[in-house]
Amino acid sequence: MIDDPRGHLLRNPQSATGLSFVEGEPVAGVGDLPEHHVEIHVFRDADRAQCFVEGLSYAKANGIAWTWEPGREIGNRCVVTARLWEDRPAAETIRDAVALVEHAGNDWDSRARADRDRERSAADARDREEYRVRMMPLRDAYAEAGVKVDQAALDWTRAFEGRVVIRHVEGDRYEVECGSSIVRRDGDDALIGQYVAHAEAGGYRLDPRDLLHDFAPVTVEGAAEAVATARRMVGIDDGFADIAKRYWHARFMETMRVTPNIRKFLTGAAEKGVRIDFVRRNVQARAGGVLLKRSDIARLVRAGWLSSDHEHFPKRIELTEAGRAAAGLPSAAEAA
Repeated sequence: MIDDPRGHLLRNPQSATGLSFVEGEPVAGVGDLPEHHVEIHVFRDADRAQCFVEGLSYAKANGIAWTWEPGREIGNRCVVTARLWEDRPAAETIRDAVALVEHAGNDWDSRARADRDRERSAADARDREEYRVRMMPLRDAYAEAGVKVDQAALDWTRAFEGRVVIRHVEGDRYEVECGSSIVRRDGDDALIGQYVAHAEAGGYRLDPRDLLHDFAPVTVEGAAEAVATARRMVGIDDGFADIAKRYWHARFMETMRVTPNIRKFLTGAAEKGVRIDFVRRNVQARAGGVLLKRSDIARLVRAGWLSSDHEHFPKRIELTEAGRAAAGLPSAAEAA
């Protein structure tokens, strides 16, 4: 701890300021001080003092001189500055003649700061304990439901693979927010309408005006009900995939037409089956005198008119009942 550094000043004509804390004759009175204005800057540590000195180097041309003598505590933390153009203040004591600028703060400030830090730490600990007790019912509800908590904070948790956030409101009330991966694209209004209807059938709401569709937050009573609500929202969100699959399959089927070649192929498959060949590792199928390549086969399989045991290298391709109906052929049972 440094007491008043003005009592440690030494007169040293060789230093830039005329004063030193390391070498020279003791300053016994105001008469031993230089004729220019002197200040002593006290810092918390040598690093801060060095930064101050580096800043002073830019003011050197303005007539500011300084003395910094790192080595022991008072030299490390104290920087003497001199305003060479300004006369020393008229004073009778060294204390009045030399200004002391305490950048580090005095002991009273340190104690007050330590007290404030302790109070803040205690308050933070009380808040954490309060939130821990407040969120305990929700954690118990998660455990009873067998749901893993992905992330937790003071008053909210994230679960169900990050898709749901449950936030404590007050008392026994919780707000449940569930995200969704629905994205609007041009021409998808009919699909979005199906999404909205599906959510409303489950008792929840989507905003069809948003580009990214999330469930509207729901406030419920009780931690167990909050977890159950989150599970229901996730179930509804999972159902969106099946809706999209059916929707896009219907859109695809709108583009499918039974052309004369496709009719011949399907009829030939019904009569004599499908012959499979591989040309340069590309599958080809022949029936009814019509040759189909990989992309055409894939379209018929996607339409449900053909069945295949492998996407790229099938060993068996067969006509389905849907393919018979599309070609206007009788069912397999009727044909038998």
